[in-house]
Order: sequence, then C-alpha cells, then structure tokens
Amino acid sequence: MSVMLRKLVLVVTVLTLLVTLLVGCSTNTQPTTPAATTPAATTPTTPAATTPAATTPKPTTPAATTPAATTPATTVAVKPLKLIFSHMHPASNPQSVGCDAWAKEVEKRTNGRVTFTRYWSGSLLPGKDNVEGLKNGVADVASIAPSWSPAMTPLWNGLVSSVLVTSDEVAHFQSMNSIKDMPELVNEYSKLNQKMICPMVTSVYHLFLTKAIATKDEFKGLRVRILGSQGLLAQAIGMVPVGMTSAEIYDALSKKTIDGVFFYSGAGLQYGFGEVAKHFILMGVANGGGTFNINMDTWKKLPADLQLIFLDVGENYLPETYRKIYDDAAEADVATMKKNGITLYRL
Repeated sequence: MSVMLRKLVLVVTVLTLLVTLLVGCSTNTQPTTPAATTPAATTPTTPAATTPAATTPKPTTPAATTPAATTPATTVAVKPLKLIFSHMHPASNPQSVGCDAWAKEVEKRTNGRVTFTRYWSGSLLPGKDNVEGLKNGVADVASIAPSWSPAMTPLWNGLVSSVLVTSDEVAHFQSMNSIKDMPELVNEYSKLNQKMICPMVTSVYHLFLTKAIATKDEFKGLRVRILGSQGLLAQAIGMVPVGMTSAEIYDALSKKTIDGVFFYSGAGLQYGFGEVAKHFILMGVANGGGTFNINMDTWKKLPADLQLIFLDVGENYLPETYRKIYDDAAEADVATMKKNGITLYRL
C-alpha cells in the first residue's frame, strides 16, 4: 500500500472516532435538580353566589290574618240652601202657580240642594212692598209688579204696561225674556239689589162691573181700575181710569168708589171681585204682567251651576207651562162664574 493511501485511511479513522466521541457526550447528560420555585401569592376570593335552581312551590294555605281596624270615612252632608219665596197672590192664582212650578223644577233639578219656603198672598211682603223688601233681603225671591212701584221701576213699568202686551201668554213671556238683559233694564234692577230670573205673565184681562150695561155708550163715566196702557183704552171708550193695587180693589168695589176693574178671570175670582161685581164683560185686554226676581246678595252666593239651573228653568221650562196653566184656569173660571150667578156677555 502506498504511503498516500495509508494517510487517507488514517485520517478517515480519526474523523470517525471524533464523531463517535461527540455524539456520546451530547446524550450522556448529568441529572439536574430542578430549581426551587416560590409559589405565586394568591388573594383569597369569595366564591360566587349561585342561584339555586327554580323549584315549583307546593301550594300552601295562607295563614289567617285579622284585618287591621279602620276608621270609617265620614260623609259630610251637604246642607240644603233654604230660600224664602214671597208672592203677592194666593197660591192658586195662575201667576203663583207659574212661579211655584219654577220653584218645584229648581228643587227637582238640584236634587234638594235648594229648597223654598213659600209665602203667598202677600203674607210676608204686601205687593207694594215687594221691591223694597226684596232689596233689603226680607225675601230671597219674589214676584214684582212694576206697575205697583212705578217710581222705583219706571223703565220696567213702561215696558210691561204697554210695549210688551200681547194676549198670547207664550209670546208675552218670550218678548219679556228677550229684553231682560238690556243694560238699562239690568241696571234698573241692580240699583235695587236684585236680578230678574224670568217673566211673570198673566192671561188677558176682562172687565168686572158692579152694574149691567146694554150698550157701549153706557161705558161713559164709569170709574174703572186700570193697569198701565189699559188706561188708554178706558179713556177711548169714555171711562175714567183709576189706579190702585190689587189688594185695594175689593173694598173699592164694595164701597162703589169704583164701578169696575180690568182683571183676568181667575185672579178676580180669587180676590172675591165676583161677590160684588156680578157682570163680566169679555174684552180680551192684554196685560204686561211682572217679573220674578232674586235678591242680588243671594244670587252672588249661589254656585255657578245653580245659577244656570235658575235661569234655564225660567227661560226654557216656564213658557209652555204658563200656557197650560191659563188654558186650564180659563175653563174652570167660566164654570165658577156661572155657578156663582155672574153674567158673562160681550158688547
């Protein structure tokens, strides 16, 4: 073998031994003791609350309990408003029946919140004193005849005694009601501490006479009690007009200081005119009537809802009520006159 070949074999042999030694060193490692570790500090925690699983409760009977004692609520009774009602005529007079119908309807609609104590035939306030008495609060509501107090109620007296006269009760009522809010008329009553609620109408007037007459010429010279514009008619047919209140008429007829009176039949009979004036001439003379008023102090104390009821009953309930009252009264009056020997006739 050549020297060159022997050197190559030697080198390969040495390289092989070195590789073997290196591999052996890398796999034959010494066991090592792991480094001691300090456990990480932990903060104690409260375990999270857990919601117990829903369970279906078993039905139970609730324990009997004694209800707490309660104090019953106190009901405050509404005290009725008691008003004084004054009328110049007897209760059976058609005007009185109309005003009473108003009062009854007010009592009904207010369910007793308002009641009226009624005084008829001028027993509280004579007719001539009604305006002054109502002004001073002697009565809360009252019938007013402007013709009986012309100095105190000149505008109303002029209107109801002439301008507004008509023989139809409803038309008469409506004509008066249509002008009641005129400032001048409102002011005339306001100065007297009162307010008009509604008209107070009468039926047509006829003529009670103490003596029989056969012709129209026999009217001449007769002294006759008149009201307002009736005086124009009386003068036109030759009679002598005389003014006085209703309360004075019976004595004047009895004493023959007057010969007759224009009046509507029902009221004339109630005042007893038929006892001393046995002749009844059917003439159909219109009359202005009067008003039904309330004391202003009383009015201002009424709640708004009651004020509306007072006015509504007067404006919308009474017109046809008056018509029925007078229609019914007229039939009864004729029967009464015939029964009492009063002669009815026309000229």
